[in-house]
Amino acid sequence: MARITTVVKCWEVKKGTVVVVIPKKIRDQLKLKAGTKFHVIFNSKNQLIFQILENKK
Repeated sequence: MARITTVVKCWEVKKGTVVVVIPKKIRDQLKLKAGTKFHVIFNSKNQLIFQILENKK
């Protein structure tokens, strides 16, 4: 399980769907493509620590 601790921007587009902008360097390290969909959990609105739980294809 990878952990993302730095995001450029994050917002909820609808209930249960969050859009997260991850820095390109981190995306490259995690081998994620722009637009990749994945399940995330977060501690609170003020603490943006995201964990990739499962990549969707």
